Amino acid sequence: MVDEYRLPKGIEARQDHAQRVGRDGMTLLVTLWDDESPIYLRQLPTIEHLRQTWVHQFYIDNEQVKLCSAADLPPAGERHDSPYDPDARYGNKRSSSWTGYKVHLSETCEDQEVHLITHVLTTPVHQSDVDLTEPMHAALEAKGLLTSGHIVDAGYVDSTLMLTSRQRYGVKLVGPIRPNGSWQAKTAGGYSLDQFKINWKTKRVTCHQGKKSKSWTPTQDARGNAVIYIKFSRTDCRLCPCRSLCSRCKTEPRSLTIRPQAEHQALQDSRQAQQTEDWQTGCIPVMQLSINT
Repeated sequence: MVDEYRLPKGIEARQDHAQRVGRDGMTLLVTLWDDESPIYLRQLPTIEHLRQTWVHQFYIDNEQVKLCSAADLPPAGERHDSPYDPDARYGNKRSSSWTGYKVHLSETCEDQEVHLITHVLTTPVHQSDVDLTEPMHAALEAKGLLTSGHIVDAGYVDSTLMLTSRQRYGVKLVGPIRPNGSWQAKTAGGYSLDQFKINWKTKRVTCHQGKKSKSWTPTQDARGNAVIYIKFSRTDCRLCPCRSLCSRCKTEPRSLTIRPQAEHQALQDSRQAQQTEDWQTGCIPVMQLSINT
């Protein structure tokens, strides 16, 4: 494996270096697949790892070996990024990128007590943190080390997990919930989701102008999560004097996508709790912490 600090400095120099490495590797592969080369050589696992990596990372254009652009690479979870380790994958988190794995650590975090690591989970780097919260709880429970409270990084928590963690494991899951990212929430005076009144019994939503929603459709989002799609009347929205603060669509009415009641309420409660001094100063009675590195 080549550490980043050993690579040439600058994008152009690194691209030239990658092209040179690509040509060297392709020369080796072409030689191995020559009719005069022993067949057993290309059946070696190491050679197959090299071939897979080169297929994913390089291509030939006018008999020239070229490095694939980022847009042309296979998905991170499917491509080979290292000929030395077929299971290593490319990962990126904020300003850091690497090829390898991700390690998830759980440890006790009680005040005035020794902090002990209670569980270690190593996963492919592309695997989402939120998919690992439940397996970590199951593993800790199997070892008799699961506590009643669990502080996690933002990647390990969502509204569904807040409910299922308590229901299945008796664990209060605490972690920073991402704020509402809609443009309305970021615009002064904008009408974001929290300004709509939801009547769960009648399955109607009332907007800031007193108009009620037209439809209420249970469905699923792209990740398979249960959601409710809500739509307002085209006429009501077209004539609304505050339309510019509510919707950017020129002809379509305002629509909302919300989670089922219990999850929606858990999400709203958590966002409100995050604004309190106790939450921001860490005065929360929990006994376990999980992070990834």
